[in-house]
Amino acid sequence: MGHAGSPGSGGRPAAVPGAAERAAIPIRGEVDIVEARQAARAMCERLGFSVAIQTRVATVVSELARNIVHYAGDGEVRLAALRGSRPGIEVVAEDRGPGIPHLDAVLRGEHRSTRGMGMGLRGTRNVMDEFDVQTGAGEGTRVTARLFGR
Repeated sequence: MGHAGSPGSGGRPAAVPGAAERAAIPIRGEVDIVEARQAARAMCERLGFSVAIQTRVATVVSELARNIVHYAGDGEVRLAALRGSRPGIEVVAEDRGPGIPHLDAVLRGEHRSTRGMGMGLRGTRNVMDEFDVQTGAGEGTRVTARLFGR
């Protein structure tokens, strides 16, 4: 995601007070999963999160990106640093795939895929502070998850 720098900034983006740091990583294959994971870990580190929380968020991003590759073929993971009274990170994984036909069963743990890392959507929901899934047949899926600093 590029930014135009202000005159005399040496090509770096101009600092905007209160602006949240953001990243968008297109997801099309395994290499993109690694890039998204690394971007999430780096953003968490800049936010001052512990190594344990960095690892938790990186694992969530890996799982969501892997779901995109395996079930939709391509999509995007967006990360945003949340500033303010509750600093945190927001992860949005979005695709235009077939949707999740049995979302309720997946979230109850009654449906398990053999393709993922074992965390899945249910695990993601359990380790993040906020979690939302929007999905529809032929409409794709958008997962939004937030974790706030401790």
